[in-house]
Amino acid sequence: MGSFSAETSGALREFQQQPLGRLLGVLADLPGPRRYLVGGPVRDLLLRRPVTDLDLAVDGDAESLVQRAAEALRGAVTEHQRFATWRLDLATGERLDFAALRRESYPAPGHLPAVRPGDLESDLRRRDFTVNAMAIELAESLSGPLHDPHGGREDLRSRHLRVLHQGSFSDDPTRLWRSARFAARLGFKLEPESARWAGQAVAGRALETLSGPRLAREIEYLFEDEGGLRPAAYAAAARALGLWRALDPRLATSPPADEELERGAHRWRQRSGTAPPWTVAFGAILDALESAEASALVERLGLSRATAGELLARPSADLAKRLTAAGERYGVLLTAELGNLPTAVRARLWARNGGLRRWIEIFEGAPSPKVTGATLIAAGARPGPALGEALTRTHGALVDGTIGPAEELAYALRIWQSLS
Repeated sequence: MGSFSAETSGALREFQQQPLGRLLGVLADLPGPRRYLVGGPVRDLLLRRPVTDLDLAVDGDAESLVQRAAEALRGAVTEHQRFATWRLDLATGERLDFAALRRESYPAPGHLPAVRPGDLESDLRRRDFTVNAMAIELAESLSGPLHDPHGGREDLRSRHLRVLHQGSFSDDPTRLWRSARFAARLGFKLEPESARWAGQAVAGRALETLSGPRLAREIEYLFEDEGGLRPAAYAAAARALGLWRALDPRLATSPPADEELERGAHRWRQRSGTAPPWTVAFGAILDALESAEASALVERLGLSRATAGELLARPSADLAKRLTAAGERYGVLLTAELGNLPTAVRARLWARNGGLRRWIEIFEGAPSPKVTGATLIAAGARPGPALGEALTRTHGALVDGTIGPAEELAYALRIWQSLS
């Protein structure tokens, strides 16, 4: 155990004045077993970084403490019985994660761990990196002591990520992806021995022991970290560890330029005002593969049809040339090619393809169509192929300026009648 420096004690006092910090005061006052703030929140407090969530480990009857916390804070509880964890969601948007102190063992590399009750020492020993293996007991204040049995505070000072044992990456290969994520977010790097063990795990094909959905979640976490606006740094951190090469060697030979990844993320943010989804950046990385190769990798990840579509959709290779040749009546072609592409796909196309950038801006800057199939049917049209074609041509006419929004319904009906 250790004490806090004056500077860190000041950061803790400041945190206690913030909404999440005040919640800790409520939790500290509840009757029940000993409880600790653990993991990432402790790390971020010591680094004086914003703390965005609370992870608590409980020495004893964790479930009863969670129920008391839910009553005191008026939150909703979700239990994950297999791992003895609980999530408390508050109406104000905060989230608190509780877990009983436990020890873990891995039945096979890449498998989820077997969990059994433990003490604080075993609970900290099971964690991924020393900087995440620290705890502060919740009492009347957060002034100490700091439980740091593995030298996490020293690794914070040296800006190192250090695993706790040689088999860490083989037991849980998601730690390879977390290494990349923390390296990019914190500006840290693996200390030399941990870096050597990571290289051995990648070379030993440890990532192949992960299920597709677990692997997909780690890629999602990688590119949605920090709001998804620094994808180049996260992609580079994964590349430095050989993670893209492990997925498919061709991903390492022609990675997208950093500028392309950044432009795609910011284009999404500019258009939607929300954080870009991970598919914008990962789709740009997959574009290095031929369609069949990309499809095989996406199938391995076990993604939903909608997510797979965002990653795999690509326009015709000669689209820019065909649009130029279409002259003033380019709208229908542009709508047919881009209208069904997810926004994430258009964002990465805009970022990469200078020839299509102007056309994407024209398409996305045009008035949005108001007429739908239901609108046309209500106006007397009948369902069928002609209905869909009329909608496409009408949208195209809006895009190239042939009609304005006020003429949309009449134009669509005329097109439907001519095709019926």
